[in-house]
Amino acid sequence: MAERGRGHCERGEPEHVDGHCRHRRLPGIKGGVVHDDQVVDRGVRSPGVRINSVDPGFILTPVNEGIRDMFETYLASLPAGRGGDAEEVANVIRLLVSPQASYVNGATLTVDGGKDAVVVM
Repeated sequence: MAERGRGHCERGEPEHVDGHCRHRRLPGIKGGVVHDDQVVDRGVRSPGVRINSVDPGFILTPVNEGIRDMFETYLASLPAGRGGDAEEVANVIRLLVSPQASYVNGATLTVDGGKDAVVVM
């Protein structure tokens, strides 16, 4: 990318940077991933090269189909009132790699139905 003077690196993260109190290692790991993206961005900084990441919340996929009922109350408590769809995350990634986001660099966009905007009890 740096040789061509343009490009974009996108990385999605499962769940959230803040993790959950029952998963004590998760916040550090995810925080490290975000920091790593920022460091890589600084390391390859060249005009036209951008590095961003996406931090999805609970996304409904075939992998979690069998456990969705365990999260029914949690998902209903989100401002969106539901789990996310993979296409919604893909839309954010499409935006980030598009010319419309050419000034977005070293950012992590959260796609979580509003989980990080509220405290869910």
